[in-house]
Formats: sequence, structure tokens, C-alpha cells
Amino acid sequence: HQTTNTDFYLRVRSRPIVEYTNRVRFAPYALFYRGIEEELQQSDLKDETGMWSNVDDFRWLRAVSSPNWSVLPEDDRLPLADISDLKAEEDAVSGKHI
Repeated sequence: HQTTNTDFYLRVRSRPIVEYTNRVRFAPYALFYRGIEEELQQSDLKDETGMWSNVDDFRWLRAVSSPNWSVLPEDDRLPLADISDLKAEEDAVSGKHI
């Protein structure tokens, strides 16, 4: 709940909640690996809801936008990270099959 100067990449079904934050920014989840779609479906996160951008700031309960957080501009976002090879290696070591 207490964060400063941080970027969050989320895929959520409900509104994220912040409190005691300053200069935090939010963007959609940006990680990919083979099998992620199945895992997202099993976790009931298959559909991108866009809720990552509907943040509730418990220290700013006003009708106007909170000055404590913002949507991360597209030009500032990290590109989609494909960790398929790393995930496959990790799964092989742990004995899990994709």
C-alpha cells in the first residue's frame, strides 16, 4: 500500500487499490510465454477487462482524478516480454510439462 515511483503491469478482474502512493503508473500486463493463455483461462483471467486502468485510491476519495497515480503512456511502456524459453527451461528443471 505504500509505494513511490513505480510502474505496474496488471491483468486483473477488479479495480486495483492503492493507498499511500505517489507517482505510480499502471499499464496492461506485458508478459508472454507458451501456455499462458491456458493458465489465464484456468485462473479466470482469460478476458482482458481493462480494469488495470480503473484504480481506486483510498487516500483520494474525490470525483476528480487522483494526482497519485496515472496510466503509463504507451511510449513509456516496456514491450511485450516473451519468456517462453526461460519458462520451458524452468518447467524442465521442476519436472512440469507445458
